[in-house]
Amino acid sequence: MSAGSSHREDVEEIARMSSQPFSIASISKVLDERKSLRGVAYFGEAGSQIDKILHNYPGMRWWMEKDGLVIDVAQQHSANRLSEFDRTAGKLVCDATRHGKFSTDAVGKIATGLDVSGFTLSENLQPAQWKPIADHNRKHAKSAIKTFAAAASNPKFVRSVRRRLYVARDRYQKSL
Repeated sequence: MSAGSSHREDVEEIARMSSQPFSIASISKVLDERKSLRGVAYFGEAGSQIDKILHNYPGMRWWMEKDGLVIDVAQQHSANRLSEFDRTAGKLVCDATRHGKFSTDAVGKIATGLDVSGFTLSENLQPAQWKPIADHNRKHAKSAIKTFAAAASNPKFVRSVRRRLYVARDRYQKSL
């Protein structure tokens, strides 16, 4: 590429000159803002070269759609895919975490908060975590565990709740 070309022009040229040329659906206007002072040469895989260009733009991602290449801020897309449980539980866990861990008291408070918000164990625990509780509920129908608070206060099941909360925290943090 010659001196004075923008990153948008660079990406368009990469798409045209690739060993398997591809179409471009849309490219963010932000890539027009920076111009190179000197000429630039791109060698290697097209995806790697686009990644190198996008390192200059925090939050900017690229992906292929049916119509072709899309370059835009993908943060809004990942936040929309986050379940309501992961959003709520993830925020509660992040707020209660100290030095990467959270206390047993915090697990109880988070579990109570989830119960108040209307989340159910059977719908929000992962199958491997729900199965032991479901087995317990079949054997002990009178003392069935139906809430997050009850599961968190039971030493046999607190680990399952804690694991699900860690998953929610990781998904929540990834979506930020």
